[in-house]
Amino acid sequence: MAQDKDNKKVNNDEAVSPEESLYDEMVGSAREIAEEFAEGDLSREELLRREAERKKEREMEAIRADIERRYTQEVDEAIKKADIAAGVEKPEPKTAKLDEMIDLGAFSNDPGKNVRRSKKKKAKKRKKRPVEYIELEEKSPLYYFIYSLGDAVSHFITSAGGDLLALLFVPFVKLRNSVKDSVTSRRMSSGGRRKRLGEEAKTFRSEIHSSVGNIIKSLRHPLSTPAVIWHYFKKAVDRHTLLLKTIGNIALPVISVIILIFVFSYWKNVTFALKVIYNDESIGYISDESVFIEAKEMVMDRLRSNSITSEQTTQAAGNLNAGYELAVVSYDELNDARTISDKMIENSAENLTHACGIYIDDRFICAVKNEADAKTVFYNILAPYEEQAQANGYVVGFLQEIDYVQGLYRDEDDVMWDASDLETYINTHNMINIKKSVSTSEVVEVPYATVTTRDVTKYSGYRVVRQQGVYGKKRVTTTQVYIDDILSNTYSVDEVLIAPTEEIIVVGTKTTYGGVYIGQASSMGFLWPAPHCHYISSPYGWRSSGWHKGVDLCTNNGTARGTPVIASRSGVVEVVQHSSSGYGNMILINHGDGYKTRYAHLLEGSITVRMGEVVEGGKTIGRVGSTGTSSGPHRPFEVIYNGETQNPVNFIS
Repeated sequence: MAQDKDNKKVNNDEAVSPEESLYDEMVGSAREIAEEFAEGDLSREELLRREAERKKEREMEAIRADIERRYTQEVDEAIKKADIAAGVEKPEPKTAKLDEMIDLGAFSNDPGKNVRRSKKKKAKKRKKRPVEYIELEEKSPLYYFIYSLGDAVSHFITSAGGDLLALLFVPFVKLRNSVKDSVTSRRMSSGGRRKRLGEEAKTFRSEIHSSVGNIIKSLRHPLSTPAVIWHYFKKAVDRHTLLLKTIGNIALPVISVIILIFVFSYWKNVTFALKVIYNDESIGYISDESVFIEAKEMVMDRLRSNSITSEQTTQAAGNLNAGYELAVVSYDELNDARTISDKMIENSAENLTHACGIYIDDRFICAVKNEADAKTVFYNILAPYEEQAQANGYVVGFLQEIDYVQGLYRDEDDVMWDASDLETYINTHNMINIKKSVSTSEVVEVPYATVTTRDVTKYSGYRVVRQQGVYGKKRVTTTQVYIDDILSNTYSVDEVLIAPTEEIIVVGTKTTYGGVYIGQASSMGFLWPAPHCHYISSPYGWRSSGWHKGVDLCTNNGTARGTPVIASRSGVVEVVQHSSSGYGNMILINHGDGYKTRYAHLLEGSITVRMGEVVEGGKTIGRVGSTGTSSGPHRPFEVIYNGETQNPVNFIS
């Protein structure tokens, strides 16, 4: 029994296909190489060399297998053609070529496995029920035509079609297998790679110390130093390739980022500019040509001033054209038009120097080399007046406008003066006047404005203050200007401190009240108290019987009796009197703003209001009569303001 098992095992071993044997041999070889490399018996270079040889062997075996597959395939195709002609087997579909290529190992790393899969598929095909075909007579012309056509198509598919598919897919499969092998190799060697990096780092540090010592020793013979350095450099590259590559992979991105930051920082602070070449000399940098054009205009303006004659201007100006060169400069190196104009004048005219020009009311006086000396001259003139101004609280200064202009001026006696010459010239020609400004201020009230709003729904006597007016305040500053102690001008400046609040009054506009025409209220808001009595029989003031406190209103034809008497303004009835003497029947209305009105000699039984009643302006409160001390029917009307009688005509006109 054991012998049978051994024989069976031997028979099974002998039944292994060549492709399976090759695959097992390659796997075993790869495992041995990996174990040797992991144990450190193989160097990295030896490992790569063996891997290359193994890959070359695989490619040669693949080529051999492909040739055998093609030969086998053509034989099979010839057998199939014969079977088809005999009507035994169904013709294979057009995709059979591609299936056979896949089964024969063209797209797999295990050719033996694919061969076994191909045999299984063929066995399944033979078990299938054969397809019935149309039986044709072998000797008929149609039979030979179809047989020849099928043979040609089959030959094309098995030869040209197969070659085309192999040409397209075999390189892809080889690339895939190569990548897979590379990944597997990297996974197997990842642990060893880290270990080797650590060992190389230790060795590299020790070699650096020794090589530095030898290089220092070689400095005794300088001619040999480059060769020594080159020797150690090549040695480091050959021995520590993995370490140097790792350092490069880390250092190069960092260096690239640093370079990028440096480039960005540099270009952030610089700009493109034009280098101005004037009279074969560089005089500065400008942002664009418009700066130079402006500088040319400034040169001509300055050369035309009183400090330089027209002949010198022409000579100095010369040819103001310039050349340009493109340059990269920092922003601080750019020049403005004034600086360029100064440099152009320096390169154009002779006998010019920098100085401070003195201008009085835009008139050129002279140039002083030191601006501080020129200002001292004017300070000494004004100093005595400033002491008095500080003591008395006013301001002093020069009437004229003094300008100090730095620039280029001719260094000649008629232009360039000393400070003493300037002071003498000013005092001799009375060039300066002293202006004294004396200011006083006070706070005054600002009156408020009155705005009258008319309400068409109210009667003409209606008058209500909707918003009380409030006085404002302002500061009035009055300034007196003296020129050499003589008053020249006076002006005032107002500064509003508190704005006034306007008064808003609402008045009615209806002219008829209860069927009685009441007319329009006056500007003071009072109605005519007796609409039918338009005649003043006795005015306000002195008369033969004494001081008359009001006015008597009546008609000129004696028809006043019984006509309506209306409230002149809205208010509260304060007094209702029934008497046969004095005022007779009388009403007194308080209007609430210091004003009161009195209506006397009313007709007996005509009073329609009571004390404390609120009445609107225009409402009928009684009728014209002659009760009390009276010479006949009339309407006495008084206006009282803060207890003092006023002339009613001023309120009701």
